[in-house]
Amino acid sequence: MQYLYFLRTAAIFICLLVFGPPAVAQERLSLQEAIDFALENNITLQQGALNLERNEWDVKRGYANYWPTLNANGRHNYNFGRTIDPLTNLYVTERIQTNFFSLNSDLILFNGLSNLHNLRQSKNAYISGEYTLQDLEQTIMLDVVSMYLQVLMSHEQENRLTKQLESTQYLLDQAMVRIRAGSENPVRELELKATLSTNESLLVEAQANREQGLLSLKRYINMDLSREIELVRTEIPDSLDPFEEADIAEVWENAVARQPEVQAASFQEIAAFHSFKAAQAGLYPRLFLNLSLNSGYSSNARDIDILGVRTDTIGQVLGSSEYVVTEAPDVALVTSGFGNQLADNFGQSVGFSLSVPIFNNLQVRYNMQMAQINRRQAELEYDQIVVDAKNKIYQAYNDMRLSFRKYVAARNQYLAQEALMRQSQVRFDEGLLSSFDWNIMQNDLVTSQADFLQAKYEYLFRTKIFDFYLGKPITLQ
Repeated sequence: MQYLYFLRTAAIFICLLVFGPPAVAQERLSLQEAIDFALENNITLQQGALNLERNEWDVKRGYANYWPTLNANGRHNYNFGRTIDPLTNLYVTERIQTNFFSLNSDLILFNGLSNLHNLRQSKNAYISGEYTLQDLEQTIMLDVVSMYLQVLMSHEQENRLTKQLESTQYLLDQAMVRIRAGSENPVRELELKATLSTNESLLVEAQANREQGLLSLKRYINMDLSREIELVRTEIPDSLDPFEEADIAEVWENAVARQPEVQAASFQEIAAFHSFKAAQAGLYPRLFLNLSLNSGYSSNARDIDILGVRTDTIGQVLGSSEYVVTEAPDVALVTSGFGNQLADNFGQSVGFSLSVPIFNNLQVRYNMQMAQINRRQAELEYDQIVVDAKNKIYQAYNDMRLSFRKYVAARNQYLAQEALMRQSQVRFDEGLLSSFDWNIMQNDLVTSQADFLQAKYEYLFRTKIFDFYLGKPITLQ
């Protein structure tokens, strides 16, 4: 007897060793940690963050449109042959070198409020992008919860099938004792071995489902697939509390305003309105203020250099030998210095420019029509998203109600099948039930057990989704 007990224990240990998870140190990952990891590493979410950053720079550009422009210009020329010196305005035939420098500034005084509407359009598009990113985060959170619960369900199914396997192995050991004693039909051994093989097959399938679910979760949250992790297994009781009846119309009224996709569409609609107003501003005149500072240099420019004073005879007094003399400066022409010319040629200007649109190949009208179409499109998208959000909340509530009914029915069926199996086991041990009927009972128990687990976790997931729409945090407690 002790020998048979040792064989049974060794067989179960070997089965668990072969089919169980590898005995290596594994990192434990809770639901919240999985959600945080997904939000930090999901590539789609990172792309959404870049789109939001692009919208932020559009807002900064909208503010910058109110600022004046300031540009510096410089030019260096060589002129050959007969040409006009642009600084002296004289004809020259020799080679000259000229430089021109300017500092120009333009300020928009009025452009039909285009800058105002462009800025408001950018601001609303940025806020819409924030809500779009929140909607993406919520979608990722719900997907992670679904995958996480799927792995937990597979693990619980694996544990139950392991116990079922141990029970079948025990029955096989007992039958072997009776067969050797001559009190049991040898066919019983074959039937129990067939049942044991079926249990092992179901256990392998449950383990494969768990491993595949874990792999899908790691792939979705962008975790290294070679990283060994183990999910923190929260004990989910078989008896779950019924859901609370709710006024779905009231829930929708309170929840729809919190839905980020609705908020995103609302602000996108406002952005489309300001985009239309910005296009409409093209019909109005534009007034600019222009400021300019300029100077230049020419190698042909000359300065007068006084060398001294000389005495020149300009005539003689009539009837006298006296000469008439005068003093005049002795001068020479020298090339004017670079710095002196920049100072002498320094000029300033202030002016206004007015642009009145008369005909521009219907470009303004075209832009207005396109903006109006986009505006109408944004309005329709908002209406559709509101309808979809309402339907989604109604659907979540209805799915929760139906999953609860399915859960109750599956639980009752499982409990009844479990009670029937206990009674059948007693009859089987007493020889009052055939092995064929016992196998049918056990298969029915395994099937009802799988259906019950599926229904339990589906109901749990549906309640979490509806709680999420109510603004409650997602936990497994």
